[in-house]
Amino acid sequence: EAAWENAALIDSSINALKELTGESDFTWRIARARWLLQNDPSEKAAAEAVVLLQDSSTAAGFLDIKQYSLIATALERIGNLEAALSQLQTAVRLAPKNNSVRLDLARISHARGDIPGAYDQLAAILAKGQDSDRAAGEAARRTPRCHEGRVHPCGAGIRPAADGGRTEGDILRSARAVTFQRARW
Repeated sequence: EAAWENAALIDSSINALKELTGESDFTWRIARARWLLQNDPSEKAAAEAVVLLQDSSTAAGFLDIKQYSLIATALERIGNLEAALSQLQTAVRLAPKNNSVRLDLARISHARGDIPGAYDQLAAILAKGQDSDRAAGEAARRTPRCHEGRVHPCGAGIRPAADGGRTEGDILRSARAVTFQRARW
């Protein structure tokens, strides 16, 4: 059994972190909110996560992109799309090149019926992607290959995904697929 699947272990770990850092610290609040959002799909858990995350932003005096995304996820789950959109818009202002945030913005804009807003976010990803495609093509020409034309087994030139498992190529393919489906919206 993986540690993340053991609810009692996670709960006791977060409580231990809370005892070590104090009631007013934001670290345990973010950990608890993340745990709630990942493991409890209920609106009650999402509402609790919103409170924890908003308290953490007050305690820390700032938020990073991941916290804005977590708050947006929690707000979306309780049905407050306007507030979720606002959180993501703030996150994209902080990191305009973050494709994951832009995809979330496009998804929520589409859910609200704001098709032009969704399209704008996808267009921003695709515009950046065209530059990335050119860079990827150049990198592919420099990537060591074996005699059969496949990437060399050492993985040279391959970089891990920086946003939780989705590579930039995955994100661009998703954005292109949604853009081609735009006519159906």
